[in-house]
Amino acid sequence: MHPDPLTSGGANWAIIAEYGAGVRRNGGNEEEGRKLLAGVWANVVAQAGSARAGRTQFENGFGDALITYEQELLFDLGRGKLKGEVVYPQSTIQSEHTLVVVRRNVAPSQRQLVDAFRDFLWSEQAQRIFVEYGYRSVQEPLNAGNPHFGSIPDLFSIADFGGWTKAKKDIVDGIWKKQVLKNLKK
Repeated sequence: MHPDPLTSGGANWAIIAEYGAGVRRNGGNEEEGRKLLAGVWANVVAQAGSARAGRTQFENGFGDALITYEQELLFDLGRGKLKGEVVYPQSTIQSEHTLVVVRRNVAPSQRQLVDAFRDFLWSEQAQRIFVEYGYRSVQEPLNAGNPHFGSIPDLFSIADFGGWTKAKKDIVDGIWKKQVLKNLKK
């Protein structure tokens, strides 16, 4: 089960993670990245519009493995509600989601509140809440507060592939969509 990269931001992160893991495997190269990506997609039996919808489909019997964000499962793991196991790859991407305050969408009367919320998200209190719910903190020592976090020996970033604009064009659109997906339809 894999979310659909045509409709899901989480699936785009997954495409970069799958490709990047191949590139980095055994001193790999772009061809290794394409092969790993093609291998994963040769086994996808169902797609969903989002990472959350993918999890729902998986829980309803679609597929025998789910590609998703770590936090999708860790919250339930910590409460004994997870059926199955979380498997961490040797190499994967660190998905970093940005916070953007669009000033034109914030009423002047709400600006102070929005700024206070933005600032709170970086506080130790908020970072501890993130860790409790399965999100890794930007304050690394706080991550020890969640014993379910697995180890990823080779963590890479979107910057390793030239940033989102380049990675989306080259990997998601160029390799996954125009090569891997096209070959699966044959």
